[in-house]
Amino acid sequence: MTSVRHEDQSLALPWDEKLQYFPKRFSLRTLLLITAVFAIVILVPLRRAHIQKEVRLWLTSVRGDYTFEHQVSRNRDPFAPRDSSSPRIFSVTHNAKELLVPNWCVSLLGPDLFTTVRSATVDTRDTTDFRPLSKLPHLRTLSISVSSTEELDFSALADIRRLERLNLRGVDMNYAEVANIRLLLPNVRIYTIPSRD
Repeated sequence: MTSVRHEDQSLALPWDEKLQYFPKRFSLRTLLLITAVFAIVILVPLRRAHIQKEVRLWLTSVRGDYTFEHQVSRNRDPFAPRDSSSPRIFSVTHNAKELLVPNWCVSLLGPDLFTTVRSATVDTRDTTDFRPLSKLPHLRTLSISVSSTEELDFSALADIRRLERLNLRGVDMNYAEVANIRLLLPNVRIYTIPSRD
């Protein structure tokens, strides 16, 4: 018996002794759990970037425009009354910051993975459907060029939770029309800017 034990000990490899000090080996269940958590951490930003890219392509197809978060800086609100302490808003400047990732990453993966759309412009001559904009959760400023308010449905804009400012350009709106929009968007500052024609 002792000789058999002696043979077993002589067959033991040196790394077998080291394994005794490590915790028990991971089970397949633990590996699957770690893989699932890693996939969720990676897939959530990828899905957000994919949705934002779709909305950007939609904006381009309807001759709209957009501005990324890194392309804006804080300036005073030009439409606020002069006697009040006007809130600070985001507006486009020529001194925009660059993204904090290398250019090759942006060209390979696209900008949507690294920044969000902050403002957008839409013309109602090309679309009256604002539902795609509700997929931009970080949208703060929306400018809509309006030719007529009769066929417009602003209810989709209520789904943009962080929307702070709505600019309606190109048509004189009466108080009742603006009041109806304010009911839909109680936390949004609404400005009507008549056309210069």
